[in-house]
Amino acid sequence: MSKKSVITLFALMVIISGILLAACGSSAGENTTPVDEGETLAVGIVLPTKEEPRWIQDETRFRDALTAAGYDVEILFSQGDSAKEKANVEDLITKGVKVLIICPQDGSAAAAAAEAAAEAGVKVISYDRLIRDTDAVDYYVTFDSVAVGEAQAQYLVDKAEGSDNPLYLYAGAASDNNAFLFFEGAWNVLQPKIADGTFYIVNSAEAVALQDKAELTRDEMAQIIGQITTNWDFNTAKNLAEANLTAAPADDKGDVFILAPNDGTARAIADTFATDSDVTSFVVTGQDAEIAMASSR
Repeated sequence: MSKKSVITLFALMVIISGILLAACGSSAGENTTPVDEGETLAVGIVLPTKEEPRWIQDETRFRDALTAAGYDVEILFSQGDSAKEKANVEDLITKGVKVLIICPQDGSAAAAAAEAAAEAGVKVISYDRLIRDTDAVDYYVTFDSVAVGEAQAQYLVDKAEGSDNPLYLYAGAASDNNAFLFFEGAWNVLQPKIADGTFYIVNSAEAVALQDKAELTRDEMAQIIGQITTNWDFNTAKNLAEANLTAAPADDKGDVFILAPNDGTARAIADTFATDSDVTSFVVTGQDAEIAMASSR
């Protein structure tokens, strides 16, 4: 299990335990239904998709940890659909959950689901990704996404030698606040090395236009992410990498460096670069500690 997952699950268990004590105590909030003596706190979890190993791993870890702690738990998947996500939340509310843990497919679109849960007296925990544009979130449990981006970029810097190393940039989904935080962290480390000539950007005209700026606004990051987004999707990442390599001349290949946002997209991008005869070698980043990465190149 990755350090990230341990920290997140531990934090969630502490929060849920606190909610249980508050629900059972006389000081429970006016919108909270007290739990009868001996009743188990019901926890509902909504995760983005079953298509990524990361979320399947989280499903197992959540179920094991919460069941061992004595909580009833039901876990549903939204399959990349915000409407399905809201329907899942409504289903869990109907079933009487007291705590909702939701990792939103779209941070802003999930606000309506969080508000529906809050109105029903359910405590809402935004997990991993931030639910935006609402006050209905009671807790936000995540990790230092900027530091993750910095670590990914530093890996590329540590592997680079000389100057004029071609750099390919990829990002997560523009609907996910984490994609911006990861990219912010990566830019903090990469921009000085672009400025000094260690790297040059191949696949984003927007990034090239902003490469002299050490700090980017959210709108500026959005311009870049709009060109390099994978939407956290294997096939999108593969297709984008193929398009980038088709457009790039042989001089922009050779020994390349690839900023990929997570393990799933990294595998798709790496597999694509591996098939290009003009790519001599590549260094690629990732994150999430997906089990499949242990057997990949």
